[in-house]
Amino acid sequence: MKNIKQITALKTFPVRHPVLRAKKPIESCHFDRDPLETTVHSELYDSDNLLGEVSFFEAKNNSFIIEKQFQIRKISVLEQH
Repeated sequence: MKNIKQITALKTFPVRHPVLRAKKPIESCHFDRDPLETTVHSELYDSDNLLGEVSFFEAKNNSFIIEKQFQIRKISVLEQH
């Protein structure tokens, strides 16, 4: 069964690191808008197996009329999936 859990920015690092920043220090997984209250981080699980994570940052695009908008900013899917 698939399950999505909201997480903290810090919990994204173990997934981001091997996918997005493997050859860099784990501290490089931090992005400026990670700690903002408007940023949402989530993990996707299949049963108890972690598949990946996604981060949504609040961002305004004038092409849309909706006031509150989010952008998928970072997405990481673990290699074994």
